[in-house]
Amino acid sequence: MSCISVMVHVERIEFKIVKNAVLEIFPIASFEGWELIPDSIHQLAATQGTELPWKDTPNLTAHADGLVDLDESEFLQLAFYKHKPQGRLYLVTHNCFNKREAYGLDSRDLLEFVKNIHELENEVPFVQPTDYVFVNPEQNLITLIHHEGQVVQYRRWI
Repeated sequence: MSCISVMVHVERIEFKIVKNAVLEIFPIASFEGWELIPDSIHQLAATQGTELPWKDTPNLTAHADGLVDLDESEFLQLAFYKHKPQGRLYLVTHNCFNKREAYGLDSRDLLEFVKNIHELENEVPFVQPTDYVFVNPEQNLITLIHHEGQVVQYRRWI
């Protein structure tokens, strides 16, 4: 486990830990070979009868098409349109698949991370037309952003 520090504590978290957190959100789901990507998690949720209500987000689509430039703050507002994460947060981006490790950080540090650290570590800006998975285990909250410009948030109420 390595740490990155620029006024934010970020850890690398093994995919198996993040997948276990997802299974806590969808406790009776069963789907072999699922991955930490929106399409696969959507299928996982469906196996327990949970329909994820995807929301078209024109600004995400326009950004993917190169028509609109979204800054990190605007992107996060679109991502967390219904529920704001609190506490521990796991984040999976396309860059995480090389090492099969997610980013782990406190949700209060998310904006700082996406503005500064992500680009330093990956040499590309955070906001890209790609898939994102945010898992907030303390709230049983998952936020998925699909590369085609859709977003969904699901929170399991205990």
